[in-house]
Amino acid sequence: MVGCTVARLRGHELTHAGARAAAGQWAPEREALRAIILNRFPVARQSLILLLPVASITSMEDPQRCLAERDLPTVSTSTGNGGSGSNVDRVLFKNLVEMVPLVESLMDKRASSSFARRASIVHTRAPQLKRASDYKSKKVAQTDSIKKTRDAEESVQNDLNELLFLRDQVAELQKKLIEKEEALKSAENLTNQVNETYASVGDLRRQVVEKDALIKSTNAQLYNAKIKLADKQAALEKIEWEAKMSKKKVEELEGDAKSNDRQITAMMTLFEAIANKDSYPYLDDVSFEPPPPLDDIGEIDTVKMEEAREAYLSAVAAAKEDPSDESLAFAAEARHRLQSLIL
Repeated sequence: MVGCTVARLRGHELTHAGARAAAGQWAPEREALRAIILNRFPVARQSLILLLPVASITSMEDPQRCLAERDLPTVSTSTGNGGSGSNVDRVLFKNLVEMVPLVESLMDKRASSSFARRASIVHTRAPQLKRASDYKSKKVAQTDSIKKTRDAEESVQNDLNELLFLRDQVAELQKKLIEKEEALKSAENLTNQVNETYASVGDLRRQVVEKDALIKSTNAQLYNAKIKLADKQAALEKIEWEAKMSKKKVEELEGDAKSNDRQITAMMTLFEAIANKDSYPYLDDVSFEPPPPLDDIGEIDTVKMEEAREAYLSAVAAAKEDPSDESLAFAAEARHRLQSLIL
């Protein structure tokens, strides 16, 4: 910063002849002091900046650092009257010259505390006065340095503009990156929702498969029930047909029983009439043997026939109430017994 400020002020110092003479007078001392202090103490550079030549200042200072510090306020230097009008402070120079051996001794003591050393500054005689051509060349060098400084300022300004442009691009890229991240998050959320939907669809499909299996089993059970119902209907129809046939047989048996009753009644009447008669008619041409006496035989046959008739009637009544095979067989057996007794 100080180097840039001094570089700006050197143009004003060139207008003063006394300053130029003083700068030429103290040039060897400044060079010697600069060599010692800059080699030993780079930190003390700013303290000696006013004692150094302009060319050395511009060569040592970083151009971009000068450009960075170009907006700081300048430091104004005052020039004295006559031969003493210079930017060099003699007291400061003397103090710095005396300070160098002390600092060197302190540094040497830091390395080796048993050895003390004092350095002395090298003094050279003042050079002769420079001619006008030297001042012109110096002015040209200063103009070149100012031009270089301006070029450096322009390059720094261009760099700043480029940095601003890059910063804007970085901001836009960050904004786009944020948008992409938000889009990625929304896509992830959508993917999660789609996965959940697929899972629910899978559950629904599984439930549908279970329902289909249940429906198939129910249909199979219903088909079996229909088959059983058809079998039951067929059995019922068969039973109904058998009932009709049994009823028909019962009716036939009733008819037979009635006819047998009539026959039995007629025969009983005939037997009674025969038993009550005392004599039998005889024919002349036909020989006829009288039947044996029917006293004992008639009583026994009549009792058996009566029992057989009652058994037959009870069997017929039972067959009417319960037309089963057993009752029908019992009625048929009673009928045969009665017929055997009658015939």
